[in-house]
Amino acid sequence: MTPVSLSYLVAAAAFSSSAVAADVPATLEALIERSARITITQALPSGGAVDHAVVEQFANSDMLVRHGGGEGVPIVVTICTRATFLNTAPDAAGAAPLSGGQLRAIRGAQYMGALAGMAMVTGVAGREAEVPAAGASISTEKTTAWAYGKERYVLAVSRDAVGQLRIRATKIATETTTPASGPEDRLSTDDDRAARLAELEPVGTWREMVVSPHERTEALPATTSLRGWVDASGDTYASVAEARDERSGCGK
Repeated sequence: MTPVSLSYLVAAAAFSSSAVAADVPATLEALIERSARITITQALPSGGAVDHAVVEQFANSDMLVRHGGGEGVPIVVTICTRATFLNTAPDAAGAAPLSGGQLRAIRGAQYMGALAGMAMVTGVAGREAEVPAAGASISTEKTTAWAYGKERYVLAVSRDAVGQLRIRATKIATETTTPASGPEDRLSTDDDRAARLAELEPVGTWREMVVSPHERTEALPATTSLRGWVDASGDTYASVAEARDERSGCGK
């Protein structure tokens, strides 16, 4: 699987190594680029959380993704954006046995789901979206385009006293702006429009992203175990240090 960095998904600016201080970045993009930890929760209109992930980011572009309730289960490690490893161990004791290929597919889907959720929130908010001052909140309506109209969202953004940012995007409407085909139209778009509409998420779906104010540390610890992990080529390594030396080519 080709590594996908958060920086690519949100078209981020270069990482700033300056310490968090009074000059807190004024945009969502800048906060994401400095943050060591981002969580994303995604839920359907029924109200129950259906997906939760934690993304830990490091200054050298290492990344660790966890999936599931609480702190989650470690599922993906990306080393310097050049090598991605998937955890092929079952999530819980007694879980139904799965083949290596099945587990890799599940981990890959969980990984991409987390990054796609983060990209969706930043897409609704806008890369240059202003964030509120510590202890304040902002609520606005936003729209995004789909093939035959727009989707409308309520965007709620708040920042607590220590600088943690919480952004929730809740879908409130699907608007269709292209009129239905008439009986004399030579080309009908009705079937295509119906198919595209069926792919959209239902009204009431929400995603919430929490961005930690803590800056990234230098790198994923070299002693982090990779036993039971596998890369896209099927290679395995005992630790991050071994994988970094032999596979990623980005040094220690």
